[in-house]
Amino acid sequence: MGIQDKHWAKEIITRTKKRDNVINSRFIKKIINRLTNSIAQASATITNLQVQLSTYWTQATAATINSTTTAIAPATNT
Repeated sequence: MGIQDKHWAKEIITRTKKRDNVINSRFIKKIINRLTNSIAQASATITNLQVQLSTYWTQATAATINSTTTAIAPATNT
C-alpha cells in the first residue's frame, strides 16, 4: 500500500469524507489489516534474513578456524 501509493493517508481522508461511519469504519479496518499484514510479512522476512546471516557467519568462522588450524598443525614424520 505505502509502496505503490505514497499518499495513502490522503486517500483515506478523501474516501472517508462523504461516507457514513459504518462504511468508514470498515474501510479503516481493512486498511489497518492490510498494513498489519505488510508489517508481519516484513518482520518475517527480516527474521529469515537474520537466520541466514547467522548461519553464514557461523560457517565462515568455522571454515576460517579449520583452515588456520590445518595450516598451523605440524607435519608428522613416521
